[in-house]
Amino acid sequence: MSSLTQSCIVASTLSLILIASMQIFKEILTSSKLATIFGGFLGSNLFVLVLTAISNGETILFGNSFQTNLFPEVVICLIISAFFSSLVHRVCFTVCIIFSLVALYYINRISDITHNYHQYNNIQQQTKTQSKPNHNSSLAHNTPKVLHNATKSVKHSTSLSKTPVPKVEPKKINTFKNSTEPTKNKVINGLVSGKLPRSQEKKSK
Repeated sequence: MSSLTQSCIVASTLSLILIASMQIFKEILTSSKLATIFGGFLGSNLFVLVLTAISNGETILFGNSFQTNLFPEVVICLIISAFFSSLVHRVCFTVCIIFSLVALYYINRISDITHNYHQYNNIQQQTKTQSKPNHNSSLAHNTPKVLHNATKSVKHSTSLSKTPVPKVEPKKINTFKNSTEPTKNKVINGLVSGKLPRSQEKKSK
């Protein structure tokens, strides 16, 4: 037995018990004003139970994609609960309608949260993924440029390291640029040959 059938059976049995108890304790519910308001509150609980039983029965028959609408399901449940509340007291009729509308609002809100939870998460994930790629795409477009510039700098540095450095040879300095250099050479040649120039012979004498 599935959970839907169990819920349908429990809701229908509780609604029958509630209808019977409202008729049994009719005199107590009509004894005071607070008791009549409590009778209308019991009528709103009957509305919730009947709506639960009908909606579960429809999902069992028509599938999980079927949804309970305002007309005719909600209207029929409201008429049933208001009818059995009016059998107790006229004030219970009006109080039952008021509390039933409040309960219907919260039932609709809870059903939206539970049944549309996965769709809400998918929408949030899509919005997050749409906001992130802008930053990632900018990084993806900028990183190849950075890598290209880095490779260019590496190639330029390697080409600079391969270029030969020109050797600077020291200039030869001529130390014998004085006017006495030819006379010194003549003196040396004269000593080697045994002949001196005349000026040197006079000085030696």
